[in-house]
Amino acid sequence: MPNTAATAAASATEVIDPSPPGPISMTQFYPFVLADPVAKGTELRTIKLSQGRYTPAVDYWRLLRLQIMAHHRFDPGPGLDALDTAIELAHPSRKANYRIAVAHYRRFVGRKQVEWLGRAAPGIWEAEDLQVRVNPELWVSIDGEPHVIKLFLRSEPKWALDQRLANPLVHLLQCCHGGLGTALVLDLMRGRAFRLSRCGVDYDRLLRAQAAAFLSLWNSELVPAA
Repeated sequence: MPNTAATAAASATEVIDPSPPGPISMTQFYPFVLADPVAKGTELRTIKLSQGRYTPAVDYWRLLRLQIMAHHRFDPGPGLDALDTAIELAHPSRKANYRIAVAHYRRFVGRKQVEWLGRAAPGIWEAEDLQVRVNPELWVSIDGEPHVIKLFLRSEPKWALDQRLANPLVHLLQCCHGGLGTALVLDLMRGRAFRLSRCGVDYDRLLRAQAAAFLSLWNSELVPAA
C-alpha cells in the first residue's frame, strides 16, 4: 500500500533543480547578505519563488526609479517636475513612501549641480557559480565629479543602512562600475548616502563567502509547490 501521508507531504513541496540559479539582481542578493543565518533561508526562498516571475506591475519602486532618472535626463519646463509626477501617479497605497523617498532625494540633491551622463549598462559580479546583476540607476556628474549611484529602496526598519552595512553594497557597485566615477549608494527611505569606507575589511572575500552560502542553500532548499 502506498504511504498516502508521505505522498501528500511530497506533493506539498518540490525540489528546485540544483543547477546554479540564473543571474540574480543586486537587490535580491543584498538582503540575503544582510540577513541573519535563520533569515537567510527565508530570503532565498523568496528569490526562488520569484525567479522568472517579474512584472512591472508588481515592482513597488519602478515608477520612482524611472522618474528620478527622467528628472535629470529631461528639462521639465514649468509646472510639475518628474519627482512630483512620481507621487501623483503612484498607487494610493504607495504614496506615503514615495513622498518620503522624494523628499530625501530632493534633500540629497539640494543646491548641487547635477548633470545626466547616460545610463550605465548592467554589470555582472561573479563568485563561483553565482552571478549578481549590478544595475545602477544613475550615472551623473555632481558638481563636476562623475558618480554612479544605486538607489536603495527598502522601507522596512530592519533594512536601514549604516556605513558598516552599506560598505559591501558599495563594493559591489565599485567592482562593476567604479571606472565610471565615485560609487555611491543612496538609502532613500532614510536619506543617507554612502561611499566606500575601507576600514581594513576584505569586502570581496566577505561577499564570496556569502555567495558560497547562497549556493549551498540554493542546492538544498525545498520550496512550496506551485
